[in-house]
Amino acid sequence: IMVFILAVLLCVTALASEANTTAGYYPGDFNGTAGMISGDGFNSLGVTEGGEYSIKIEDTVSTCEIVIKDNQQIMYSDGVPFNTTSSSFNGRNSMGLCSSSKDNVITLTAYPDDGYVFKGWFVGQLDAYGFVHSGTGSALSTAKSFTFKSSDYSKICGVFEKETPADTPAAEAPAEPVSDEVSVNGLKYRIQGNSATVTGAVDKNASTVNIPGTVDINGKKKVTAIGANAFEGMTGLKKVKGGKNIKTIGAGAFSGDKKLSSFPALSSLEKIGDNAFKNCKALKKFTIGKKVKSIGKQAFYGCKKLKTITVKSTKLTKKKIGKNAFKGISSSAVFKCPGSKLENYAKWFKSPGGAKKAAYTE
Repeated sequence: IMVFILAVLLCVTALASEANTTAGYYPGDFNGTAGMISGDGFNSLGVTEGGEYSIKIEDTVSTCEIVIKDNQQIMYSDGVPFNTTSSSFNGRNSMGLCSSSKDNVITLTAYPDDGYVFKGWFVGQLDAYGFVHSGTGSALSTAKSFTFKSSDYSKICGVFEKETPADTPAAEAPAEPVSDEVSVNGLKYRIQGNSATVTGAVDKNASTVNIPGTVDINGKKKVTAIGANAFEGMTGLKKVKGGKNIKTIGAGAFSGDKKLSSFPALSSLEKIGDNAFKNCKALKKFTIGKKVKSIGKQAFYGCKKLKTITVKSTKLTKKKIGKNAFKGISSSAVFKCPGSKLENYAKWFKSPGGAKKAAYTE
């Protein structure tokens, strides 16, 4: 009996000088007809170095979504995974997708590893071993997400390349020395170059902290960071104001501030450190600004009243959302996300983010 298959041939291509940087889908007894296979009804898929892939399969039997990581092989039938193992052949792992319909709708999403850039989805070329390890012709799509029917293509190649020197930022100059701690208007600072980091409050019993945009210490300096553990354990702190130039909130910066209920939306913020707001049990809402690229492990862990999280950033990736970042927030929490990222953020804030019961909306 002929069983229809999605034979998605996906691979990683690195620079020619790099060895063993390929990945692909091997169709087994593929008979040359798009979307069809003969044989025992299942195959396997894997990915080596260079990238990570989310693969969503929708057919008349079921819908499933699988993330394929480096050196992982997943075997499944009719869109349902049933075994996970590790295997490789000639430095390449492989997988076939078996289903009862040749008109499956497939979505592939590429996530480059550090040091690689994604070049696009191409019609794949087979090597001597039956693996796809390069693309041919013009790109079918250069977008990281690509949706098509299994009957459209018999093999697809996702092409990655190592970053060239032109893609790599120039080496940074040696770091400027950090000053001793200096107190100005109730806050403590350390100065490095033309930037200032808030390191704490003079009065540990303060109920309000106002972080200025600049501070005058041997000339005006932009206040760009809240240091690690800067306001940790300030059990009387209720409100934070200002902070218009803050780019980084350090690890544990507000951890254990049980009465903290008001925190400003920081338009310059790029990074929220590990445990930054851990156990801020009175915090009810938080805005993740447009420039935020990473949220640390347990950043909002135990914020049991946190119900409204407004996410303006489109720069977050699964790898940049720390484990259990939102575990223990309100069971009725709602994440308001950009429409273009809603589907991915709904997955990633649940895992690894830990917000299992939250709702997600635009």
